[in-house]
Amino acid sequence: MVTHGPPLGILDRTADQLNVGCENLLKKVKKIKPKYHLFGQIHEGYGILNTKTTIFINGSVLNENYQLVNQPVFFDFSKNLYPKRLYLDDVRPTPEGFERAYDFEEFVNYISQNGLPDFISFDHDLGEGKTGLDCAKFLVEYCLDNQIHKINFQVHSQNPVGKENIEFLLKNFNKHN
Repeated sequence: MVTHGPPLGILDRTADQLNVGCENLLKKVKKIKPKYHLFGQIHEGYGILNTKTTIFINGSVLNENYQLVNQPVFFDFSKNLYPKRLYLDDVRPTPEGFERAYDFEEFVNYISQNGLPDFISFDHDLGEGKTGLDCAKFLVEYCLDNQIHKINFQVHSQNPVGKENIEFLLKNFNKHN
């Protein structure tokens, strides 16, 4: 998301210590939760703020006297245009364009380090130990804790009961959040 100015309270503080961002924009950002929000206008608010859902970038390079004081912020759109896709499976080959988790521990580590990917393909049976359903349960808790309201997924498992259980859990989460 690119706007001229910031949302209220986010990289919008002036030299007079006033927050002058837009309240309506803040409401919109909270509703749509963009991955990135780039803006300027409030020169003193230069910087980057990471939240659980959005990376805010105030790229103002000038100060309030219009003097060049800040380094430009480079944002590589080509690195951020491609969706993150995760493939959870212990046996099948990884499809092109997917990152891979073989088991519950790798799944939890991936989500903890990278956040929710844009799409997840689930297997149920992951060898010894925890299953794809356990991964889905972890994911629901993660999303609830981080105010994430939708999980884009498919279940490619050949285990019909496991597949049904994962689909029921995640569809129910998506329906009620």
